[in-house]
Amino acid sequence: EQLREEKSSKSVVIASRQSIFFRNQRERSEMADRMQKSLFSLHSQFNIPFDLMDLVDLECFHRLLSFYIHPVVLSDEKAHLGKYNSRRDDQNARERHRAEAELRSVFTMFLMPKIKINLTDSLQQNKNIYDQLHFIMNTVTSILDTYKGHLRQYIVDDKGVVLIATFGLRGSTFPNLVSERALPSCRRIYDALRESLGIECQIGATLGKVYCGVVGGLHRHEYAVLGPSVNLSARLMSLKNHPGILVDEAVRQKVRCMNFIPYPPVKAKGYIDLVPVFQPLSSKEARWGRADPKFVGRNKEIDTICNISNTVTGENNQPQMVFVWGESGSGKSAFIVQAIAKVRTMLLSVRKRVVITRNI
Repeated sequence: EQLREEKSSKSVVIASRQSIFFRNQRERSEMADRMQKSLFSLHSQFNIPFDLMDLVDLECFHRLLSFYIHPVVLSDEKAHLGKYNSRRDDQNARERHRAEAELRSVFTMFLMPKIKINLTDSLQQNKNIYDQLHFIMNTVTSILDTYKGHLRQYIVDDKGVVLIATFGLRGSTFPNLVSERALPSCRRIYDALRESLGIECQIGATLGKVYCGVVGGLHRHEYAVLGPSVNLSARLMSLKNHPGILVDEAVRQKVRCMNFIPYPPVKAKGYIDLVPVFQPLSSKEARWGRADPKFVGRNKEIDTICNISNTVTGENNQPQMVFVWGESGSGKSAFIVQAIAKVRTMLLSVRKRVVITRNI
């Protein structure tokens, strides 16, 4: 909004949505005037050491930054502007944090993309890593927004990359939440990272009662989701020989329209007995089956299919047709599934996407 002067009260209107943005003209210092003008001038620059600002300058700087801050965060910071009773405000903050805490049935998803993030002296290599992290962020947040989920954390450290998403928090509870939103989003994120970006990932998803609320001190805290099911989700994500997506028994019971394959049970924190684990199958995988990493044989035939795929996707784009025949139970379907998986991996390396249909 444009800056305008009120001649009657000699006040400056910074924004009209909150009364906190109104300050008397006499309270503004010379430094505050410079900050005010820099906001509405395209050519002026604001370069003042932070240590030289007094309380009035800090309040003015806070008001200018408020244009770029989420309204919820802004409302929490209002109590720290100007003169206030610290003991009373701290007590109000404690009461608000206790009131916001709750136990909810939440679907938790841990996602770990299998990428290397070791920074080097090569600027181009580092830029490729940043671009890859950026693409992962955009892909995951776009899909979560479609299914009305929340991205709680995006962690990048020496252990790798981990994303934590939730469904079922306040404001995102829907009928058939797991079967129509949460689990389909896991499948769509997994397919999008694999097919569009060529990134394999491991996903662990669980459903259970968890604590939802503020964790930390009064002035430095975060909104957290804590509980045994959250720990189990992280455990499922980090399992060895991971098939892609693993869920617990609670998720399987909520989804009746999808097939599941039992996976070896695991020992998890917060659970006395071993926890049953399941691998969900898409409708295509339920019909065709899933590629087996221990598949043996048929190497010559699979290489023939790969060579034909290279020819079809080459510059000439000559269509070809392959007939697979054999006795019942001889392994035709298993061979086709393995060949398709190898063709997809091969073409993803050259940025080509494979579309496979069951019928023509």
